[in-house]
Amino acid sequence: MERTQFTFYESFYKAISRMKSNASKAATLDAMARLALYGEEPDMDRIPNEAASALEVIAPIIRSGNNKAANRIKQEQTKTNENKTEQTDNKNKNKSKSKNKNNSYKENIKERYGEYNNVLLTATELEKLKADYPDWEKRIERLSSYMASKGDHYKSHYATIRNWANKDGVTATPKSPSITGTDEIRKLLGSM
Repeated sequence: MERTQFTFYESFYKAISRMKSNASKAATLDAMARLALYGEEPDMDRIPNEAASALEVIAPIIRSGNNKAANRIKQEQTKTNENKTEQTDNKNKNKSKSKNKNNSYKENIKERYGEYNNVLLTATELEKLKADYPDWEKRIERLSSYMASKGDHYKSHYATIRNWANKDGVTATPKSPSITGTDEIRKLLGSM
């Protein structure tokens, strides 16, 4: 792992300043910088003994700093990756929510029906009324006229129409069972 900086402690300076030879000082500084910045281990047999002695004490501290820096970088990368994943997940959730909102919004749009354009029904509600009551138009007109004459308002015009139909003793038209399979079709034809 390459770094662009490292911590130079006062103890490093004191150890190097006690060296008598400038060559030893230079070798120590060079070995320290290469280890800290590029991870290059010093060749203790090729540097002066004074430098090697100092590096025996200094090198473990530099390695520890390198390990801490590497761990910090890994943690930052992990957080960045987690944030990217979370952002992508949130975008996908928001897209999904937006699509669902758009679909449910379209499904929940109420159109005006009746002579007085005051009966509000969604397309789904209208289809259910058509399927359940052969006289669905009369039922819509009845509610429209009643609301116009009385000034009454209802939370759900669909529920009101169904409620009035039940009070009239009219039940929804039962749906015919769906026929699937050849055997069921034969049974149905045989019973005719």
